Amino acid sequence: MPEDTLPQVINAQLTDYRTQAGRAAMQAVSSEKAKYYDLIYSGGFLVALALDIELRARTGLMRGLPDMLRAMYAKFGGEGDARYTAHDIALVASETCACDLQQFFTAYVFGANVLPVQQFTHQLGIMLPDDNAPFPARTEPVDSATRRLRAAWLDGWRTSAPQR
Repeated sequence: MPEDTLPQVINAQLTDYRTQAGRAAMQAVSSEKAKYYDLIYSGGFLVALALDIELRARTGLMRGLPDMLRAMYAKFGGEGDARYTAHDIALVASETCACDLQQFFTAYVFGANVLPVQQFTHQLGIMLPDDNAPFPARTEPVDSATRRLRAAWLDGWRTSAPQR
């Protein structure tokens, strides 16, 4: 997605997510997608965004969600397409950054804690409007560490994935 529309997309997903956030754990209601659509899909988008930021921050910008997805494919893709669980995803995420992300998954995927989206977007230098703030969202002036994280995050999604 274009960088200039990113705050609007995140804000729209956040608005939808908030309608069901905190009511149930994503993993626990994953079989009830119609009933918990905004929690599963908008929440899933936001968890992936936050996880990518967390991976990049913890690895000094060396690894991110694309690296984790390649590791998932290497472990579970290919012939036979082995099944995997949310716990497998948490394990591969931790392996990707050589750090412990269990608390992240316990809170936001296996638990019903509300993801602090603005805490993560702030790391990219993206300020979302408060619930009562007028749109559009704005991008705040950022320091060099934030600029590097933002650039790595955006560039990480421009790389091509290996062909299946």
